[in-house]
Amino acid sequence: MLAGALVHPDQRCVIPVCPEAIQQQDGNTKNDCEQNAMKRFLLGYREDHPKLKTVLLTDALHATLPCLELLTKLDIDFVLSVKPGSHEKLFSGVDTRETNGTVHHFEEEETIGDKVKKKVTRHYRFTNGIFLNHQSTKHLVNFLEYWETTQWIQKGKVKEERVHFSWVTNYSLYESSCRQIVRAGRTRWKIENETFNTLKNQGYEFEHNFGHGYKNLSSNFAHLMLLAFLIDQLQELRCRVFQAALRSVFDRRSRLWVKIKSAYEFLPIEFDSWHEFLSFFNDPSPWIRPRPEISSA
Repeated sequence: MLAGALVHPDQRCVIPVCPEAIQQQDGNTKNDCEQNAMKRFLLGYREDHPKLKTVLLTDALHATLPCLELLTKLDIDFVLSVKPGSHEKLFSGVDTRETNGTVHHFEEEETIGDKVKKKVTRHYRFTNGIFLNHQSTKHLVNFLEYWETTQWIQKGKVKEERVHFSWVTNYSLYESSCRQIVRAGRTRWKIENETFNTLKNQGYEFEHNFGHGYKNLSSNFAHLMLLAFLIDQLQELRCRVFQAALRSVFDRRSRLWVKIKSAYEFLPIEFDSWHEFLSFFNDPSPWIRPRPEISSA
């Protein structure tokens, strides 16, 4: 299953969109793959949302010329991850430009933390109008590389963490725009964490062995599960009653599902609406009758 979601750097909630199954299509003899599923996914997405301004975030697998051509046709902007191992020509081209002085660098530092002061150093390297590879001269991309080094003192020793990212994008790169592109590119992690990790570990039971089966039964189950996840995300985003119920279990969705299932099974109470049902977890007093006093005589 190839699944996508609408994500934002400052928003914990994600909005899943219609997924695409990775399985052999009717009339095809070759097995399906993730890249073919991505083509169908993008076509279906643009058909469902023909006017929605979109920036596609993906891993390095989809930073290919066929994908760029399709994105151009569908009017979709992109910030795609690239890696030296899978994009050798791109990185060698950047290194060549480095010797010519057409690659730009800048660096900034920041101190964060209250109790433990940490020094964060951010280094940017970028260039515009470079070939993704040498197979075609039609599509130029803009390249951005980013290092972030965090240093702090712990028990008298200097600790250090370093992360490295690199992307190609159709947005022009300047010092002012690089920071925004880095924020956008790093937001792709929300698809892994807030989406897939949530579906696997927060009570939705989405696993890799969710096989398609011969009659598409499990594919239908996966679509229904994502539809339920969409409804939950919309409630978490805009419904104050749902937000309060989620906070009551320390923002653990799996715990909330346990409470909901227990209430369905054991509570001898009829609720008139979903709003009433969720309100019960925040303040059950209107539905709980006081126990009758038992005389000691």
